[in-house]
Amino acid sequence: MKVKQLKIKAFRGIQDLTLEFDQNQPTVLIGINGAGKSSALDCLAVLLSHFIGQLRVSMSYNHLKGDAAQYFTELDINTLSKETYAEVSIIDDEQTVAWSITKQRGQASTRPKIARELRLATDNLSDPFYSGLAPKLTLIVYYPVNRIVIDIPLDVPKEYQLEHAAQMHAYDWAVSNEKVDFVEFFRWFRLVEDIENETRLSSNPDYRDYQLQSVRRAITS
Repeated sequence: MKVKQLKIKAFRGIQDLTLEFDQNQPTVLIGINGAGKSSALDCLAVLLSHFIGQLRVSMSYNHLKGDAAQYFTELDINTLSKETYAEVSIIDDEQTVAWSITKQRGQASTRPKIARELRLATDNLSDPFYSGLAPKLTLIVYYPVNRIVIDIPLDVPKEYQLEHAAQMHAYDWAVSNEKVDFVEFFRWFRLVEDIENETRLSSNPDYRDYQLQSVRRAITS
């Protein structure tokens, strides 16, 4: 799945903007401070959160951490407008799928217009899950300026337990615009690395945990 196009109208300081995303190369937004780069990314994150929310429904997954589906607020509406509108188009399996969200001033947030194609796309992704196979999920992660690493505890709490890894865990807080830290990741890495070291010392000096190896390769590549 790849983002194809983003349309924004009256969102914060953006009056009218259409972004076309290259399908073969990374898309980079360049502009001076206040040009609207962060606003465009925030808007895209809100739209994509509904893909995650719809996928959770398709897979009957109720353990996602963070708000899966986000909505626009009054503060997102441009001061000169009565409503804000945004639409995203994605390409999934050579098929274009689009959905939009509208927020009117003075009215409660409304559910986005979820296209039938989006429901079909998430249903298709979840089909292998119900057949006992691992679905091929698209990774969506938003790194806003307030996603930081601070105050990481060196000790793992005694009550901390490793959860059975699931692909859907990748969507925990994936597009949240709230302050998100990496405490859970550091705890997991520390505990799994302890198990790895114990195995290397007790029985197999060449043992390497495959999950940790994936993380190490990602960091060094």
